[in-house]
Parts: sequence; C-alpha cells; structure tokens
Amino acid sequence: MGNQSYAYAMGRIRAVEGKMLGRAQLERMIEAKTAGEAARVLRESGYGRQSGEPELSGGEGAAGGGSGSGGDGGYERLLDEENGKLIGFLGEISPEPMLLNIFLRKNDYHNLKVLMKGELSGHPDDSLLSRSGLIPPQKLAACARERSFRDLPKAMADGYEEAARAYSKALDPQAIDIKLDRAAYAQMLAEAREFGNPFLLGLVVIYIDIANIGAFVRIKAMKKSRDFLRGALLEGGRLDRAVFERHLSDATVEGFVAALQFTPYGAICEEGLKAWQATGTITAFERLADDFALAYAGAARLRPAGPETIVAYLVAKQAELKNARIVLVGKTNAIPGDTIRERLRRSSV
Repeated sequence: MGNQSYAYAMGRIRAVEGKMLGRAQLERMIEAKTAGEAARVLRESGYGRQSGEPELSGGEGAAGGGSGSGGDGGYERLLDEENGKLIGFLGEISPEPMLLNIFLRKNDYHNLKVLMKGELSGHPDDSLLSRSGLIPPQKLAACARERSFRDLPKAMADGYEEAARAYSKALDPQAIDIKLDRAAYAQMLAEAREFGNPFLLGLVVIYIDIANIGAFVRIKAMKKSRDFLRGALLEGGRLDRAVFERHLSDATVEGFVAALQFTPYGAICEEGLKAWQATGTITAFERLADDFALAYAGAARLRPAGPETIVAYLVAKQAELKNARIVLVGKTNAIPGDTIRERLRRSSV
C-alpha cells in the first residue's frame, strides 16, 4: 500500500487536486453541442484512463455517441471508471482501510435494495447496481438469492432480515428503503465512533441530519402519519426527532424552518425548503445540502496531515462526479444551460 503515513497521503492528494474539474471546464461542458462533446472535456481532463496512460482517442462514440445516448460506450461507464480510480487511489494511500469503509459501505446497502426490489418485482436491473461498494455485487446477489449471510457484516445481515420482514408486513417497497437506510447509517455511525476522529463523526452526523430533513419533506408531501415518520427517521443525528414530529402536520414549512433557524442547517432550510414549497421539488435543498457537507469537509484541508485530508478529497471528488453527471444528463435530455447551472454543486477548485 506504499508509505503508510498521512503526510505521504496528503502529498499525493495535493499533487492531484489541481487536476480536478473547475468551473471553467464545467462551463465548457455546458456549452458543448452534445453530451458526447461534453464527455470529451472529461477525457481531456484524464477521465477514462489510468494515471500515466495516454489520453483516449476516438470520436464522440467513445463516451456517449454524438447524441449522448449512452449504451456500452456511454458516459455512465466513463464516470464509473473515474469513481473506481478514485477509490483505488485512496485505498492505496490510506494508512487505515476502515477510513474508506465508513463512507463506501452505504453502496453495499444500496445494492441490497436493488437486489431485493428486483427479486420482488421479477425484473432485476443490474444497471442500477453500484460498483463502488466493499462487497462485489455478484457476491451480494448470491447471498440474497441463497439467503445465506454468514459472509456479510452482522449489521448488514440483520438489516436485510428486517427489511424482508417489513416488506412482508407492509407489501410496500418503501419499507425496504427505510430499513436498509437505517441499518446503513447506523453502521456508518458505529464505525465512525470506533475510528475515534471527531471530524469523521461530525460528517456522518451531518449526513444523518440531512437525510432526516429530506425524509421529513418527502413524508410530509405524501401526507404520511407520525408513526411512519418515526420509523423512517435515522438515529444519531444532531437534530431533535421531536422537531420533525411536531411540524409534520403543519400546513406550510415555515414553522419547521423557524425551528431549525439557529441550527447549522438554518440557512439551507430557509432557502431549500421554501423553494420546495413553491416548486414541489426538493432539488434546491439537495444541492444546498451537498454544498453544506462539501464546505464542512473542505475546511479540513487547513488541518495538519490526517484522515481529514483523505475524506475531504473523497467528498470533493464525489461532488465533482455528481456535477459531471448533472451536466451530461442535462445535455442528453436537451435541458437548457441555465437550468443545468442551477443544479450544479459548488466546485472545490
């Protein structure tokens, strides 16, 4: 794994940070005529090739075709390859394997959701599986198919069983999401506490609070009961669960927003949830929430060499990948450039 020191890891990260996508490159992608042309900007930035390899050649079909239609050469593969390079790079330089596990484990839970729902519907869709987890999707599929979980973490096996019981009782696929989300974040929280780093624990708590605010909005929109809300809220967040329950039946979100005014999430709720009330979409809040987590992680760059440096780069690079996907999806679907810009997360470079 190379030099096992955080100082070494920081040096490696500092060497590649300057190669991340900036606003100028994203603008070039937005102004491109097709998704294929936009994807070429990514290839020019090193996407789709390993460090030290020559830049990929070829036409637009190498990354989405002239129309950006995807397929085997589509942009999703380009983004998946870049994400795989990211995980491999951080795994190589990180002195502590558990550090990445905290933030990649949720992808295994995502895959369990996909596998369970595919089995129940009779229409499995492997394209929805993440290749960025800690357990190969085919191994998870075999465990689910054979109902044999001895090779999985106990928390994950228990989560699967709880999700299966909840679905058999409610006959609602949403029960699977709720149970596996609770299990995923509980494991993330436990592993962050075990690692013993306040910054990492704080980031997981932020993710839990943001997930709970999002769940509150969706449940409110669906006019679900307080009992349903109680079952959906994640444990371990900073926000008092009673605040969510107290404002669920309010006609508007003003009371809820006011209750969070003096929390760290006051500003993003003020703008994001009022936008939801006006438009019916939670897109603005999700963008602001991502920016909030990115700002928290980015502040760690000022600290001495430590696990914070690795996680901050992971969060920043994942935000970059999300921005690239937003642009490419927008170009594929002929979404106006200004609308794409409104959806972009902040850039760390």
